[in-house]
Amino acid sequence: IKAEAYYYLGMVCHLRDQQEQALALFRNARNEDPEYSFPARGMARVHIRRGEVSAAVEALESIEEANNADLEVLVGLSVLYKALGESQKAVQFAQRALAIDKGNILLEEYLANLLAGLDSKKALGHFDRVMRRKEGDGKGAERVLMVNNAAVMHYQCGEHGKALGIFQKALKLSLIHISEPTR
Repeated sequence: IKAEAYYYLGMVCHLRDQQEQALALFRNARNEDPEYSFPARGMARVHIRRGEVSAAVEALESIEEANNADLEVLVGLSVLYKALGESQKAVQFAQRALAIDKGNILLEEYLANLLAGLDSKKALGHFDRVMRRKEGDGKGAERVLMVNNAAVMHYQCGEHGKALGIFQKALKLSLIHISEPTR
């Protein structure tokens, strides 16, 4: 109970932008109960707010070591490693998160974008799955961007004929999107 009290006091301080006090309270909570993962999450939030990405990674990795199936931690680590420029690690954590939450279309799209600069064929597979699942989601700018990204991936994979057809589809969708009345 004492660890929880320290954690929640730390969150209050964090929300009041009293980061030093929050960090001290999160450390107290962790010292009271090393198995309680919430203080490490709180410490990661403080480090992120301060722009201390490496320290935030360290805090989240301590949770990941104890529970390697924590979706929030895996996604957080992926985003933080991306911010550090460590794309391979970002991809690994995103793939692990997607393996846990297979139906998460936003996570699938995020992974496709991560892979776009690393492995065009893998990125294409993810973009294709996202596009199929979003097929009925309208003709907005997001749809045009997804179709265009898929065309770019086909082009990078050397599938120029297929890329041309998909670029044409993106162009048609963009023309429809432009001519739609604004509400």
